[in-house]
Amino acid sequence: MSTPVANAADTRNAAAPPAKRRKRVRAAIVFALALMILVPFVSCVDQGQIPMSRWLKQQDAVTYVQMACPDRGKGCTLSTRVTLAPDTSAQEAASIVDGALEKAIQDRHVTANSFHISLKWQYHSTQLHYDGPLVAPRSPEDGFSNRMLAPQARAQRLEALRTATDITADDIDQVTVSDRSIEVERGEVHTIPTSLLATRTFSDNLETMTLTDTFTLRGWRIKTISDTEAPPPSEAVNSLIRNTVEVSLPDGTNPLLELDTTEYSLIKNSEPRIKVWFLPKDDDDDLEIQSAAAVLATIEGTPYFADVELCAEHEYGSKTPLSCVSYEIENGRIGHSSRYPKERAQEIYDAAQQL
Repeated sequence: MSTPVANAADTRNAAAPPAKRRKRVRAAIVFALALMILVPFVSCVDQGQIPMSRWLKQQDAVTYVQMACPDRGKGCTLSTRVTLAPDTSAQEAASIVDGALEKAIQDRHVTANSFHISLKWQYHSTQLHYDGPLVAPRSPEDGFSNRMLAPQARAQRLEALRTATDITADDIDQVTVSDRSIEVERGEVHTIPTSLLATRTFSDNLETMTLTDTFTLRGWRIKTISDTEAPPPSEAVNSLIRNTVEVSLPDGTNPLLELDTTEYSLIKNSEPRIKVWFLPKDDDDDLEIQSAAAVLATIEGTPYFADVELCAEHEYGSKTPLSCVSYEIENGRIGHSSRYPKERAQEIYDAAQQL
């Protein structure tokens, strides 16, 4: 009878000291974990990372490309972050976005389930960001993806980026552009900006854009939210800001004046509205009457707006209910009958009439 010959690897394992066997087991575990990590990455490369990265790096204005393709159970999303050279023009930036979208949708080597591109670069003293749409590569039936390459979408992208570069002359901190919005962060200013988005005129290319402009003036945080379809009268916006920042509030107060003139809102009242947040509160955590009355008296007589809400400062996570009052405005006059809570709202209204 022949004697079985032991496998060489089995012989080595049997002969190896216990410490070496444990090291081999650990090495096998590490190798298996590495494969688990690398498989999604390799899958991403196979779904378009290499050709997209190569194309982007060939563009003169591109200085850095970062790509990832995470699979969160719905397929790989090829996410691309691109840094552009300082002072890259709006035309160059728009061309890079258009070209990347074309490649994602039309190149057979890009097979990820979806594609997204974002840009960032310094333009003069302003940090610019562009957040592109999420498109579906190689999906002829996807109407949205195809619309992102249509002449109207290209023209809107270019004008939005031109708006961002044009207003950087006002020492703006940051501008963020997407295919649906432009957001401006100006920091502290000494006068009402002449390039305020809510008071600018735009062409029909930007007919669906939401415009947000934020700045600090005389201790007041100001935020305007408007759209290109129905811009508010510039005098109504400017006079309200100019008068409100004259209101003197106690030290330590950090008030926010928000003017929302967008046509659509999550709340049912979609008319132009005023919100004033973070006003002083009294010992009972209610809106302090005199400070709120001073703000309300200033708003009295302001045309165009239809609603005003005043709210006290409120700590995040506090169990104390937010203390607010609201009033309707008609032809610049604040309505005597107010909404809940009627008693505090009436007290503030009466105090405002005495100022």
